[in-house]
Amino acid sequence: MNTTHQSCCSPVEGRGEPKSSVVSAPGTPSAASGSRKGVEWYRPALDLFEFPDRYEIHAELPGSSVKGIHATLDSDVVTIEAQVEDRSVNPSAMLLREYGVGNFKRAVRLGEDVERERISANYRDGVLTLVLPKRPEQ
Repeated sequence: MNTTHQSCCSPVEGRGEPKSSVVSAPGTPSAASGSRKGVEWYRPALDLFEFPDRYEIHAELPGSSVKGIHATLDSDVVTIEAQVEDRSVNPSAMLLREYGVGNFKRAVRLGEDVERERISANYRDGVLTLVLPKRPEQ
């Protein structure tokens, strides 16, 4: 299994960076968490797999509700957006925070061989799994 397949996966904006299977969407901070203009954001783990018959994307989104997760495919770019609300009972009493909260947006460029009609998504135990079947080779 090759998760950084050079021919299928590349940066969204193609800024001459080394090819990478997972990149930030334009305008998304590249660090793990923080805030920008008063909006909290975080960057949870994202894994991309390429199998002979499909791509799979696994995104760790603990604390997200199904209604707050949005995934789109535009041409050959998959974008995942989510929001995790701060559920702290008493923020002033918090000593340590490692649980990510805030907005999340990531984009991945795949090959153009995705069979759009058969894409499926599942959100279970805080992990979003997108299955993007490939068109059969002719």
